[in-house]
Amino acid sequence: MANESHGAENKKSDTIREINQSISTKTTAETKTKEIHAAVPEGNKAYVDNRSANDVYVTCLVSDGRRTGNLLFNYAASISTAWRYSLKLLVHPEFQLQNYFKMNVEVDKRVREWSENWTVVAEKAWGIYDDKFEHLDEEVTRSNFSLYGFYQSWKYFKSYEDDLRRSLVFRDDVIGGAQNEMQRLIPNVTFVDHPMKAKINGGTLVGLHVRRGDILLPEKLEFGYTIPEMSFFRNAVAFFVDRYPHLHVMVCCEDIVWCQSNLRGLAANVYFSHIDDGIVDLAILSMSEHVIMTTGSFGWWGAWLANGTTVYYSDWPRNSSMLSQGFVKEDYFMPHWIPMT
Repeated sequence: MANESHGAENKKSDTIREINQSISTKTTAETKTKEIHAAVPEGNKAYVDNRSANDVYVTCLVSDGRRTGNLLFNYAASISTAWRYSLKLLVHPEFQLQNYFKMNVEVDKRVREWSENWTVVAEKAWGIYDDKFEHLDEEVTRSNFSLYGFYQSWKYFKSYEDDLRRSLVFRDDVIGGAQNEMQRLIPNVTFVDHPMKAKINGGTLVGLHVRRGDILLPEKLEFGYTIPEMSFFRNAVAFFVDRYPHLHVMVCCEDIVWCQSNLRGLAANVYFSHIDDGIVDLAILSMSEHVIMTTGSFGWWGAWLANGTTVYYSDWPRNSSMLSQGFVKEDYFMPHWIPMT
């Protein structure tokens, strides 16, 4: 399925080039922030509208077409920053996640205009944790400011994980779509204990996300993206079979035809989601008991939301590639997740 939500995220190239250019030239976080400030019009960093003069807001700059997985990282970092400094998160109506989750955020289409005059705080790299966010200056946090970057690290919200899980509850229509697809394919699947958790009588359900799509392009592979060999899928499934003999695997992928041609021989009961809706597939992954993920932020969030045992493809990104220059595995992958090839 050619769905944007599977982490294809092929619109982020301009921004990622800018970030990686700063990395390759050893640009510091402070210098990067100054560069962004130079492009922001001068003006009063606070605004007075119909809101309380005591309200202070944070927003995230995400007008570059990024997709679901990246938006979730942006949201997680932004809402955690708001909680840390007792601020409010303000987003534009086009911030798509509010259409999928029961989020309690303030929405105003004027935020882009207002934020032109706000302080901008930038990360130092897309996949390297920047601990300055734990101790931002009061000069920044006493007035409205914007976050710029990708914030792809669990460490940005490590102190607020429980709160974040409570804020990322799928809307009822998304849950219903995921339940319907699983019930259509998987015998004896139930949702008795919790509507957002699937159970199989006498078995265990593992969600498998396969990232393909644009990362197969030569320029993406040159940049540093990698794809697993079949041995990864066999090894990952064998890991779970050793622990849960009656294993059922639900596959979600934008290229489900490839999956059907290559993954039927796995040592488990395998099912293939044909839902042409990436958000429903994300819900399916999150409702699984455990997750296997290849690469990409979409699969990352499917695993995080499932909150079970996660096995991930560890040979990513390619060593010494441009992509790897802005990436630290310990910052990106959760410490209890299991690397495998």
